[in-house]
Amino acid sequence: MSEAHFLPCGYGTPKSWAVGNLAASGSGHITWWSELSQEGGPDIVHPGVIYRFSWKKSEDERKEYISRQLHLYKSQSNSILKFMKGSTNLTSASLSIAHSIAQHGKALSEGEFIKETLLRCAPVLFHDMQNKDAIIKRISELPLSRNIIKDQIMRLNTNVQNQLKRDIRNCKYFSISLDETTDVISHAQLAIIGQYSDGLTMREELIKLVSVSTSKSGSEICKVVIQTFRDLSIDISKVVSVTTDGAPNMVGKKVRFVKLFTEAIGYPIVPFPCIIHQEALCAKAGFTDLNDLMSVVTKIVNLIAAHPLHKREFSALLLEVDSTYSGLLMYNNVRWLNRGKVLERFVECFEEIKVFLDDKDLGNFPQLNDDKWVNTLMFYTDLSVHINELNLKLQGFGKSIDVMFGCIKAFESKVKIFKRDVETKTCKYFPRVTKYFEKASAAVQNEMELLHMKYQHVLDS
Repeated sequence: MSEAHFLPCGYGTPKSWAVGNLAASGSGHITWWSELSQEGGPDIVHPGVIYRFSWKKSEDERKEYISRQLHLYKSQSNSILKFMKGSTNLTSASLSIAHSIAQHGKALSEGEFIKETLLRCAPVLFHDMQNKDAIIKRISELPLSRNIIKDQIMRLNTNVQNQLKRDIRNCKYFSISLDETTDVISHAQLAIIGQYSDGLTMREELIKLVSVSTSKSGSEICKVVIQTFRDLSIDISKVVSVTTDGAPNMVGKKVRFVKLFTEAIGYPIVPFPCIIHQEALCAKAGFTDLNDLMSVVTKIVNLIAAHPLHKREFSALLLEVDSTYSGLLMYNNVRWLNRGKVLERFVECFEEIKVFLDDKDLGNFPQLNDDKWVNTLMFYTDLSVHINELNLKLQGFGKSIDVMFGCIKAFESKVKIFKRDVETKTCKYFPRVTKYFEKASAAVQNEMELLHMKYQHVLDS
């Protein structure tokens, strides 16, 4: 093989050459031609530059020339690759920071704050490193402006949506869950969640969060869901089951979502009620006295926590007595977890609440001095704590139906233990009841016999 005529790959195309055998290709390799069609050699075309090489030189001179050109080519390539690698690293870092900002719900301007903070701490953090200046320079080059963070988040969103659509299109079947809620400005939102298999694992992903009108009728929700899948080019005929919260606009027999959606896809689907919603309804139905008790607790909490002056004065009182808490929690009737936490905080600050109401003369609440009412408060608080523990176990990402069903069955067994605990009057699982019972007088303890029978009825229900 002759070494007479060589060219490094990537230098352009030879003019008026009869191309022979291609020995190799790729960066840093040599391409050679067996003969020239013109006397005097070729013009080698570079981007923007034409080099002329005299092929009448000796073989050693040609080798030396080619060696120099190869060295020049490699140095230029390395410079370009180094620049591109640095730019790629900066873009990747910018995407990571944008992802963190979006994940934690921070403002888009947080990117500039993060960059400023890094630049301030970098000289101290890396002062003992030899490449400190290079690190600081790289941080200063980070693209973290508000607009760039917005664009990066949009890129991430597009990427996630494309992956989601691809996975759902590739799966054979999938199920959906619907969750109605309101945002911070009281606009109704509908979360459409999909459960499907990507071939290896079961996935649970938010498909879309859609705004709905305040009426939230079954027909409107059905139209919104179907239109959402059409916009995403997802075939709704793959849906095999729907999980809803059990509200009348979802599972009624007439113009309700499940019925309308079944008619739209043309075949029967398997409807499931939300197990957490069912658990909360069971608890609410069993606690017949809880509504009256919560009415009194809510009035007292609102009287203290809803007025700025009273709130500050009560916080000062808690601080004065070295209380663990700094205030009370407002009650939200929608969330069961909130009810248990409000009761728990109310009981922990019970004595301070009595003192504060008496000192400020903020109303007449004889229930606070009624031992039977207070004991009932303690009982429902203890029971609410147990139900909150169950509620938390049922929540969370990726919980399968068998795991949640196991939690429900385990709690049913615990209720039987609670019942025996009350029957024997040990109240091991009701510490607040036990604590108050020990403080109660003999006359009150006799009344407790009737209360224990009542508690057994509550647990039976």
